[in-house]
Amino acid sequence: MRKLITTALAIASATLLYSCGGDSSSPVAAPPPSAPTTLDGVVATGAVVVGASVVVKDSDAATADVTTTTSATGTYFADVSGLKAPFVVIASGMLNGETVQIVALVPSVTSNLSNVGNVGNVTSSTNAIAALVAPASDVSTLNTPATLAANATSAKVDNASNLIVNTLRTDPVLAAKLGTGLNPLTTVFTANGSGIDSVLDQLEIVSNSAGVSISNLAAPIAADGAAAAPVLLTAAQSAAPTTVPTLPSSSLAGTLPTAAEMTALFRRPIGRPMRLRTIRT
Repeated sequence: MRKLITTALAIASATLLYSCGGDSSSPVAAPPPSAPTTLDGVVATGAVVVGASVVVKDSDAATADVTTTTSATGTYFADVSGLKAPFVVIASGMLNGETVQIVALVPSVTSNLSNVGNVGNVTSSTNAIAALVAPASDVSTLNTPATLAANATSAKVDNASNLIVNTLRTDPVLAAKLGTGLNPLTTVFTANGSGIDSVLDQLEIVSNSAGVSISNLAAPIAADGAAAAPVLLTAAQSAAPTTVPTLPSSSLAGTLPTAAEMTALFRRPIGRPMRLRTIRT
């Protein structure tokens, strides 16, 4: 009987040691913390806006805004991990001695698990997109979280973006520069005067209560000196972004007077006509 009791106690002791971690296996390591969710892009209206103040506001009134500044290349970087989409990104700065304020709407972001940030360019075209979805085309109304959440939906922003891009593509010269798959908000570009940036250079985009007016500064001037008429885009047109007005076409490079011809024109005596090359269409 005493032998049985001794054996039972030995088994119980061994079991207790095993259950208390008596094995030699290594502890499971804690998973590494997730990378932050970031947002970055270019702030430009043809030329980059250096040293601009950038404020990211979200759709939660209880969340503090995120602020940053653009670099010497006009780019900004913001950690938006604690914000709730959609966002409005407001960039304010000086360009050629004038105050510039433009915005962009970011309907959603992806958690930055692979250390690749979300792109949110802030340009004259993203400002136009915001104007098309804002009440009465007033982008300042989007500073209110409730208004931002109600209007900066993916569907509305995508429709407004497609309306603008499809309108620009009606000019073959601009279409060639834009390439395929352009998204004004998320397409990565460099403000170096070529490609997408050159398109921004030759457009004048103005927002008012009527909508968004787009002028092609590279379109031919009429014989009476009048500039080509702009096209007007409205919020109502965003509902059918494939039906767009035709933007006046850019002058082809070979149809413009050369630098030598322009110099000769200014040197020619008043009253003496000058023959310019024929503009071919």
